[in-house]
Amino acid sequence: MIKGPGIYFDLPETLYHAHEALGSTDIRKLLRSAPDYWWSSAMNPHRPPIDPDTEARARGKAMHKLVLEGEDGFGHLYKRRPNDADGASSSDKSNLTKSAKKSLAPGQTLLHGDDYDRVCIAGAMISKHPDLGDAFSNGRLEVSVFWERGGILRKARFDYLKPRGIGDLKSITNTRGIDFPAACRNSIAAYRYDIQAAHYLEGRSVLPKLVTDGLVYGDHDAEWIRTVAAAPEFAFVFVFFQSDDAPITWSCVLSPRNPIIPYARQSIEAATERYSDFKQRFGTDMWLMTEPLAELPMDDMPSWYGRQ
Repeated sequence: MIKGPGIYFDLPETLYHAHEALGSTDIRKLLRSAPDYWWSSAMNPHRPPIDPDTEARARGKAMHKLVLEGEDGFGHLYKRRPNDADGASSSDKSNLTKSAKKSLAPGQTLLHGDDYDRVCIAGAMISKHPDLGDAFSNGRLEVSVFWERGGILRKARFDYLKPRGIGDLKSITNTRGIDFPAACRNSIAAYRYDIQAAHYLEGRSVLPKLVTDGLVYGDHDAEWIRTVAAAPEFAFVFVFFQSDDAPITWSCVLSPRNPIIPYARQSIEAATERYSDFKQRFGTDMWLMTEPLAELPMDDMPSWYGRQ
C-alpha cells in the first residue's frame, strides 16, 4: 500500500504503475501531448489495457531478471526451450513447444533458445565489463520513491539503487544498423531518456529528507538506506543492450552536473506546467486540445515539403 511520499521497498510493480503520481514516462507523454497523457491515465475510465508482452519485451524482462537478480533468480523464472531437430516440421516444433511448456514449474516462462542464449550472453558481457562488473551488486533492486514538489506528487522506480548510483537497463533495436553507441545516443535524444535521468536524480536527491522523516516502508536494512541517503555524490548510469544482432552493451553516466540534466529539467518543468494547466481546466474529465481553427502556414510544413 502506498501511503504518500516515501521510499518503498518490495512494492509490487502493478501498484507502482497504477498510482497517479507522475513518473518519467508520464512526463515525457505530457511533453508530447496532454490528451495522450490523460488517455492512458487513471482519469480515463476507458483507458486501454497495458499492451500484451511482445517477444522484445519478454527478452527485456528476462535481461532485467538475470542482471538484477543473478542466475538463481533468472533460472527460477525462465527456462530454455530445447532446440528443434534438423528438418523438424511445423508440427514437430509445435509439439516440442507444448511439451516444454508442460514441464514448466508454476510461474516459469519458456524462452526460445535464441532469446535465452542472447540474454545470457548479454548478461555475461555486463558482468565481465571492467566498469560494470559490480554496477548491479551490493545494492537493492526496484526501489520506488514518491515525493512532492510544486503541489504535484511524483514517483520513480530505480532498477538498481546503490549509495553512489542508480543503474538502469535499456534494450534497444538498432534499426538503422549504425554504430551501437551512436544508436544509444540517438535513443536518448529521440525518446527523451534524459528526462528519465533528470527525474530519477531528483528522486534520489530527496532520499535524505525521506529517511530523516521516517518515511521508509517495506523490508529494508535501515543502516544501508541511511548510508545511501548520506552519500554526497551520486549519478545515473544507463546500460544499453542490443536486442537484435549481437547482444552487445554500451553504458554512459549522467551526473547532476552534466549539462544535459538542466536541459532535461526545463522539459520537466514545461510538462508539469502543462499538467497543472490542463488539470485546472478540465479536472479529471477528458483533456482536449482547444487551439482555434486557423489557416495552415507554408512555413509550418516540414522542411522537405514543396521541394522538387
